[in-house]
Amino acid sequence: MSELYNVSVDYLLSDKTAEDMQKVSKTEDEAKEKPSNHLRVGLIACVVVILLIVVGVMLLHLHNTNKPQNEVPISEMETEEDVVFSGEFSVDW
Repeated sequence: MSELYNVSVDYLLSDKTAEDMQKVSKTEDEAKEKPSNHLRVGLIACVVVILLIVVGVMLLHLHNTNKPQNEVPISEMETEEDVVFSGEFSVDW
């Protein structure tokens, strides 16, 4: 009968009123909500960690891009060397 009405056997056998049973069911619902609160806290913690990692990577990238990269002016790159090619070079396909 408890399965038919989707209630517990204790409810069918007890002399308590419906209001008393609703109070009991509310406390059971609160107990069920507690794990979901842990889930929310864990999810928020994961989001915070991911955001910290992203911000750290961005700051590291900005720090590395602001350093000069062994820059050589183009005037120093030009040389007066003559290139002599000896041998055959074909562009036939």
